[in-house]
Formats: sequence, C-alpha cells, structure tokens
Amino acid sequence: LPDGHGLDLVGYLRDHGHARLPIVVFSAYEPHSEDLRLVTRSLVKSRVSPQELVQTIRDLIRTA
Repeated sequence: LPDGHGLDLVGYLRDHGHARLPIVVFSAYEPHSEDLRLVTRSLVKSRVSPQELVQTIRDLIRTA
C-alpha cells in the first residue's frame, strides 16, 4: 500500500465487525508472529507458486 501498512488495514477490519473475514497476506516478507494472529493465512512470495496462492484462495472461499 502506498500510504500505509497492509496489516494496519487488517487490524481495522478486525476491529470494525469483520472478525471472521478470511484474510490472506501475500508478501515478500514473513510477518511478525503477533501479526499472524490477525490473518487466516500468510504466504511469502518467494516460497509460494502462483498455483498455491490460487488454491489457498479457492479453499478459503469454499469454507467461508
């Protein structure tokens, strides 16, 4: 995000009625352990194929 940190948005969503919304972080960096509690899945770009990202999203949509 050009004007903020993506995990700030996650915190905002969690605090404003979206506690059960599945959130996937797809980042170049591994999030801090305290940030991981806010998200459903965390994927590091260098360790995940595009197919795995798509499958993760499909799985979350299916179980939502």
